[in-house]
Amino acid sequence: MNRFLRAGILLVFTVIVFKTAMWLQTTHSAEYYFSKGHEMDSLGNYEEAVRWYSKAIENEPGAGVYYLYRGNSYNFMGDYRKAIGDYTIAIQLDNSTVAWYNRGMALYSFGKPEGAIDDFSMAITIDSTNTRAWYSRGYVKGDLNDLTGAENDFTKAIELGKKEYKVYYNRAMIRHKLYKYEESIDDFKTALLFKPGDADIYYSMSAAEFKLGMTEQACKDLKKAEELGHRKARQIRMKFCVECGIKDFRNSSKQSE
Repeated sequence: MNRFLRAGILLVFTVIVFKTAMWLQTTHSAEYYFSKGHEMDSLGNYEEAVRWYSKAIENEPGAGVYYLYRGNSYNFMGDYRKAIGDYTIAIQLDNSTVAWYNRGMALYSFGKPEGAIDDFSMAITIDSTNTRAWYSRGYVKGDLNDLTGAENDFTKAIELGKKEYKVYYNRAMIRHKLYKYEESIDDFKTALLFKPGDADIYYSMSAAEFKLGMTEQACKDLKKAEELGHRKARQIRMKFCVECGIKDFRNSSKQSE
């Protein structure tokens, strides 16, 4: 073979090998980009996470999980519109309970509580053991003044194992509004097991105790709330408690929140 031809072939082969090596260095799988995005998420660098998740989507646009995680990053950034968009695509691709739940959270943050309830309900339909969906739907129902619905959802979350401070505290507040003062007090006491030094619990519990005529106990709890730093406890205690003259709270105006 002509030596010039051999040299030309060798040069072309060298160029191909070099370009292939460069391509291998700069081209990665969708899983690689996704893992980089997840790494940025864990560091709280959500803008960079979005960039990596977008690369994963470019490489594999049919993977719903990539839209789900990019939606999470947008959610953390406060860009709820884009988060809702990505969650919607994730739902279309995978129809997972997580995607429905996350879109519900984004919709609530975006000022669309009714839409949030619909999405939480879909998450529950797909997975009836999703305690976060039961709790969150109850919370939004409470915001919309569906008190019985809120109580039922909180109760279901507890029955399914979500035994946390916030669930008992929020159910206690709902039960107080439903005039279920004894049950409200029970929930406040359970909430105290999780947060023994919470001033808000003592303050709120005292309101239910006053309604039941438990003035002495209510005043003790108000004093405890005051000691723990509640800014309104002293004002109420000075107005209604023994050392300042007992008054019938049941016939008084609503206790300040």
